[in-house]
Amino acid sequence: MSPPLYRRITMRSFRPAIAIALLAAFSLLYSSVSLAQNTLNNAGLSAASPASGAYSLRKLSTAYAGSAVQVVRSSDNATQDIGFTVSGDLDTASLKTFVGANNATVSIWYDQSGNNRSLSQATIARQPVLVSSGVIIRDNGHPAIRFTGQIATSNYQALFLAAAMTTVGHLSVVHRFATGGDAFILGHSGAYNWHSDAPSSLISNMYASASVKTGSGWVNGTAVAPLSMGWPVSLTITELQPATPAAGTAWDNIGTDRFTAHNTTEGTYSELIAFPAALTTTERQALQSNQATYFASASLPVTWLSFTAKLQGKSTLLTWQTATEQNTRHFIIQHSTDGSRWNDLGTVAAAGNSTVIRSYQYTHTSPAAGYNYYRLVQTDLDGQYSYSKVNIVSASGKPEPFVVMTNPVTTGVVKVLLSEAMTIRLYDTNGKELARYQYAAGLHTINVSGLTKGAYLLQANNTVQRIIVQ
Repeated sequence: MSPPLYRRITMRSFRPAIAIALLAAFSLLYSSVSLAQNTLNNAGLSAASPASGAYSLRKLSTAYAGSAVQVVRSSDNATQDIGFTVSGDLDTASLKTFVGANNATVSIWYDQSGNNRSLSQATIARQPVLVSSGVIIRDNGHPAIRFTGQIATSNYQALFLAAAMTTVGHLSVVHRFATGGDAFILGHSGAYNWHSDAPSSLISNMYASASVKTGSGWVNGTAVAPLSMGWPVSLTITELQPATPAAGTAWDNIGTDRFTAHNTTEGTYSELIAFPAALTTTERQALQSNQATYFASASLPVTWLSFTAKLQGKSTLLTWQTATEQNTRHFIIQHSTDGSRWNDLGTVAAAGNSTVIRSYQYTHTSPAAGYNYYRLVQTDLDGQYSYSKVNIVSASGKPEPFVVMTNPVTTGVVKVLLSEAMTIRLYDTNGKELARYQYAAGLHTINVSGLTKGAYLLQANNTVQRIIVQ
């Protein structure tokens, strides 16, 4: 809608040349006012790189005085705005106080750019999740908004703009999608613009708009052509610079596309910033470096120092030490007889907060007759967790040094469990060495998705295991 002053000018009778000049001047003035920005200085940018929309679970601008999100509590559907701490992080203490042991969904993700383009969802069933059963959703230790749904159904979670954003000169997203899932980086109610080839390629050669797929791209700071962008199964900084900002770049939501033709089956967003024009190399690198520093600096609850498992008589004694602990709740001791399926044996209370070496132990009184696999799961008061390495104990003698956990291989990866550090070699059946891996003791994953179907050999020390890739 035109501003009142603009309408008054157009309704008066001026000489054509004067009217045109005045209209142009006031159009420029109104445009500059409507695009007045909060400088995203906390994200490494200056006023020279204004954003069209800026959404994050951290504070992006010191000039921004609003909240990060509005959440809905599942117990009574009450809503509350959640802001930031003095350091600019999401105020998780206020969030947990409000939510308690319930769930919290996001009804509004506020725009920090100053353009009042917040993302919202009024239907509670379609709101993405920030807190599940009292535990904050996190990626790499940082809060994240989780979207889930089913392909081509009305079962989806999405946040919408009030009106489509039709011009995107540069897009920067910190996100993750589930392995084997479906999702688009941005969604639109009726256009294919940001179409993916889920779950292998983020941008589709067949369906994505020419502007998106022929533009420029970066993944975690490394230049990658849009059509070569893989599926972001871990927390990833994805940047896209469309070839033509105002052509084939429109979007109006995250979470669904073309009204449920495709839905995000599982994925998270931590930050999304859209710009009306391409960033300079200096600006782009400053933003990416800032995001990498912030989102890579996960504050894990425990720094592991050691973990051992030894057979003592008919029992297994587990001992471990931590170098530091932050808000730790307890350790869960897990046991397996195949290294894949795990059962909880018990828990040991943790120190809470500590900067000195802490020692713990647990006795498993009834290990299995064959091989026994042990690991620890440390959980903190805010729901973060970390795993220890895996230890192997044989109740009847020395453990097998090298065990293949997944055979035949149907998912493109082989899981191997090592009782000690060793080198693994991969051969074809003709004896040609295809790859070599150096691993420490524990459970490891070998990617064999590039191999053709058939038989292969894995050799470690004096042990050879035959695997079948299907």
